[in-house]
This record gives sequence, C-alpha cells and structure tokens, in this order.
Amino acid sequence: MAFTTIPSSWLDVGDPTKKELFDYIKANEDDLDTRLTDVEAAVTNETPIVFEMEGDSWLLTMPKDDVCGIVRLHTNITLVSNILILMQKGGGAAATLEVDIKYKRGAAAWTTIYSARPTITTGEPVYQEDNGTLSVTDLNSGDLLRMDLITIGEQYERFNLILGWEVRV
Repeated sequence: MAFTTIPSSWLDVGDPTKKELFDYIKANEDDLDTRLTDVEAAVTNETPIVFEMEGDSWLLTMPKDDVCGIVRLHTNITLVSNILILMQKGGGAAATLEVDIKYKRGAAAWTTIYSARPTITTGEPVYQEDNGTLSVTDLNSGDLLRMDLITIGEQYERFNLILGWEVRV
C-alpha cells in the first residue's frame, strides 16, 4: 500500500477529530513499518565471502597456507553457511580436495572455523560440493580470514569456497 495523503479539510482548527483521520494515520504507519521491515531484510542479505582457486594449484606443496589472500572483516558477522564447490577437474585418477578456513583475532594464532573441514573425493571431472561442519560462527570486526589447502588431487583446476554471513549486532 502506498502512502495516503490526509485531506487538508480534515485538519481544520476547531473541527471535531474524525475517526477516518486516525485510520489514515494508522494505515500510513503500517505501510511505513512494512517497508522498513523489507529494507532491513534486504540489508542483512550480504554478499558472500568467496575464496576462488583456478589453475594448477595441485602443483603446490601441501599443505599450503593462505592460497587466496587474506580477507579483513569490517563488521561483526555470524557465518550462516559454507560450501566448497569443485567446478572443474582435469583427467586423472580419483583424488581428494580438502580445504580449511582459518581466522586470526589480534595477536592470537590462526584458528580453524571447522570441526570437520569440507572435503571432496572424486575421479570424475564433474561439479561436486561439500559443506564441512562449522564450529566457529561469530567473527568480529578486524578478524582476518584465509583459506588453506590441506590436500588437493592432481589436476584439480577450479574450485571455490563460499561463506554466507549476516551482520551481527
């Protein structure tokens, strides 16, 4: 419902107050509340944090820390989802892809966010995914995030790890 203008004739000084005036005010207030709720919902849908790997990363010596750069958080967040997606694998035998996301708070050591890291084992060059199990979901403004490769099969060419999150107040 759109905003409804109150007729100026209803606002004459000295005239009795009409029920319709309060109905208009209530309808406009309800409309405003609905619109604010929609805006609030849109604001909490944040762009996910994406760690992307493409190329001959399987040639690296494993394990390999910080393979995609470091992300610094600028607000307090709660992680709500995570997914490791293997999008392309070249030919070759069955192999395993295992990654870890670690966070660092201040001078503390890098610490995993998982109780079970996302892992994919495949011999096929097809799309596959795994979620792992998050053990740390609340991260603070100023925390650093990085992706580490634990194991990677020969000729894995392209994969992403995506972290979904919401602002934590």
